[in-house]
Amino acid sequence: MSDENRSLAEALYGPEQSADSSQKWIPPKHIWDTEPEQKPAGIRNSNYEVGKALYPNSLESTMGAEFNNNMDQLRNHFALTAEEAAATRRQHLDWLKDICLDGHAARLHTLLVGRTIQPLTPEEQRDMAANTMQKVRGIYGDSTADRLLSKAKQLIDARPELGKAISAAGIGNHEEFVLAVVERVRDAEIRGQM
Repeated sequence: MSDENRSLAEALYGPEQSADSSQKWIPPKHIWDTEPEQKPAGIRNSNYEVGKALYPNSLESTMGAEFNNNMDQLRNHFALTAEEAAATRRQHLDWLKDICLDGHAARLHTLLVGRTIQPLTPEEQRDMAANTMQKVRGIYGDSTADRLLSKAKQLIDARPELGKAISAAGIGNHEEFVLAVVERVRDAEIRGQM
């Protein structure tokens, strides 16, 4: 079941169980208890899942007016019809939802739109690569950075249309873009999603 189709009760307590299934009551854990805490079968989902159930359009809400301004710039630059602009809007939201955390989405989208309209030159892209990799390795260390960068590349490669847009804009080596995608991958690893 997708996150969008889950009810709040399912997000909080998990899928509905039949009435005849017996659930054992587990007393609360005391401070001096060193045994691992046991959760009742129903309460098992994370705050992240609850948030997605409560606010299914949180990404668009987070970006707000900045996203609307960016989409207006694209629509004007490429002379898109209303239908084309709506399809592009949905596509961009899907891309951002997949490659970055909500807090990075507005900046990343502004970068993508700005560089779609005025792409970076090959020389600018080449000059950015070394600085960006140095920054990522400085933050995460060599082995962790290599693992995260590899997974970030797989994340982008799984979305060919997004890869084309990134290449056309020339932001594949841009520090802000790379760090945002790597942070998304790191977050997914922590959550056990990747």
